[in-house]
Amino acid sequence: MKKTPTLNFMDFQRLFDIFQYQLAKYPQKVALAHQRNHRWQTWSTQECIAEINRVSAGALQQGWKKGDKVAILAQAGEPIWNFLDLGLQQVGVVVVPIPPVSNRSQMEFILRNAEVRCCFVAGANLYQQLAALKPQLPHLKRIVTFDKIADEVSSYQEFLVEPNDDHRSAFQTFKAVIHEDDLSTIIYTSGTSGQPKGVMLSHKNIVSNMKSIISLIPVNCDHTALSFLPLSHIFERMVVYTYLAVGASVYYAPGLDRLKEYFQEVRPHYFTSVPRILEKMYEQLLREGMLRGGLRRRLLQWSIRIGERFDERRFANLAYWIRLRIANLLVFQFWRRAYGNRVQGIVVGAAAMPHRLARIFSAAGLPVREGYGLTETSPVLTFNRFEPGLYRFGTVGLPVPGVEIRIEKPDG
Repeated sequence: MKKTPTLNFMDFQRLFDIFQYQLAKYPQKVALAHQRNHRWQTWSTQECIAEINRVSAGALQQGWKKGDKVAILAQAGEPIWNFLDLGLQQVGVVVVPIPPVSNRSQMEFILRNAEVRCCFVAGANLYQQLAALKPQLPHLKRIVTFDKIADEVSSYQEFLVEPNDDHRSAFQTFKAVIHEDDLSTIIYTSGTSGQPKGVMLSHKNIVSNMKSIISLIPVNCDHTALSFLPLSHIFERMVVYTYLAVGASVYYAPGLDRLKEYFQEVRPHYFTSVPRILEKMYEQLLREGMLRGGLRRRLLQWSIRIGERFDERRFANLAYWIRLRIANLLVFQFWRRAYGNRVQGIVVGAAAMPHRLARIFSAAGLPVREGYGLTETSPVLTFNRFEPGLYRFGTVGLPVPGVEIRIEKPDG
């Protein structure tokens, strides 16, 4: 099978080069944003680079060296996660994300198996779980919390060091010996049985997947993305790297409880999701529509039936096209407004997407595109395209550029 080449327009090879690339190509006033106390805090491209360098200087101050392992444990994504991730990698430290749903046994296994030296943790509850394990983990020398939770506990702000000339010289020395084939991260997956399995990914593994994906998703530096999936999973982490590489502004939702409000405030062009969250969004839209009763309820039900039949090939059918236009006018335009009225694409993975729901959202002008991958493939293997005629509901799409797929033993 012939391999499709990746696009060749991103001249960086390591993940920690992304922000320097962004600065050179399209510096942003808002590169990253996160809501705290109901207010959005933002970081420009230059501010992100400065913070990443403070993390790198802090790592050097600790005496960490290339190949040392440091973990991050957090419920949700936020800029601190990115700063730690890229700042640690910049001096050769291998980042080990811990899924927030890990139980005590899994958490202990990951920290022990990876020989983690330090763990950055978000929140008092996760800190307490980790602190209880520390006596059994001889390699774990330090726990640092994202926010200050007690006088005796080190915080992220206390870990940071303002770089001096010696630090900056050391950064260049480290960068010169970190290559694209070097280990970037170890991601533990639950597997089918037993203890979690550590997947070792290099810079090249992830960067090559980014370059494949960006040739398929029409996101650019004028766009805004909303992120609410955990960065401990390679799917969301790789997609956020991709947003940053093209200069899109990334806004992190601190949780799912007020997700609809975040959509209204951020008005994203793109976001990633898992099917269950889209199902909840649909159920909420349905519940709100059904409460209106009478004619509006019947119009909602009729519009959904139109959406269930959505397929771009049906546009050749004038009668269907007219009905869809009416459904958009009477119902679906209000769905788009509910989610900011700018959504151009929803990228879905991690589980099978109900094709009925994908059709309804896409009919409503909220295009859903499903893909498939594995942590071991960093992660995307196949993806439904946004171009007309290159997607099929109920499938995981075509192989992405640069990926070759072979089916062995199709009968068993």
